[in-house]
Formats: sequence, structure tokens, C-alpha cells
Amino acid sequence: MIFMYKFVTDKLDTQYIQLPPTDRELDHADIPLEEIEMREMLSAWYDTAYLPLVTANSLGDSNQQESARLKKVETTLLFVLKNRVYRAAFERILTTMTASTSRERLLRLLADSKGRYSVQ
Repeated sequence: MIFMYKFVTDKLDTQYIQLPPTDRELDHADIPLEEIEMREMLSAWYDTAYLPLVTANSLGDSNQQESARLKKVETTLLFVLKNRVYRAAFERILTTMTASTSRERLLRLLADSKGRYSVQ
């Protein structure tokens, strides 16, 4: 069988054929373009919205601005997750994440995008 990508059989798969490496940047031969874009979005979510809020909370700072930023970025993610291909990429990425509060938050976003809440 010939696969279009090295780590994914189909764009709508929610599991990898085999886990992609973490020591190099993945490209369009490895995973679908939508997953590359989703990885960039999640990196931006973490670096510009989630981490600043967590840091502000831990320092006891006022976090109104950080909280608003996180809500805005997550609203954008929820919009993108309406697309089945991006949602499948999101689910694949979540399978590679270790248990953490950020993963739990992303799982809640995924559940919200499907119109229900369930912790996995």
C-alpha cells in the first residue's frame, strides 16, 4: 500500500501509523499540511496565550489581559476545529502529548468543538 504521508494514512485519521519524531521539524511528506498549520497554531496558543496566563497566575499578577488573550486564541482554535481535517490533526497531536494541564485544556477545547464535554 502506498501512503501519501510517512506518519498518517489519511488526513482524517486521528491516530498515527507510527509516532513522528520529536527531534526534527516535520514537513509535507511526513504529515498533512493542515497538521503542520495546526502545530503552528498550538505553538502560538501555548507561547502567546496559555503560558502568559499561567505565569501571571503563579506570580499573583492581575491576569485580565492574559485571560482575554487566551479566550480570543481559543475562540479562533474552536473555529478552525469546525473543519474535520484540522480536527483530526488536532486529535493526532493530542495523542503525542504527555498528561498536563495544557493537554487537559486542549482536550476540553476538542470536546467543545464536538459540542460535548468529556475528559479522556
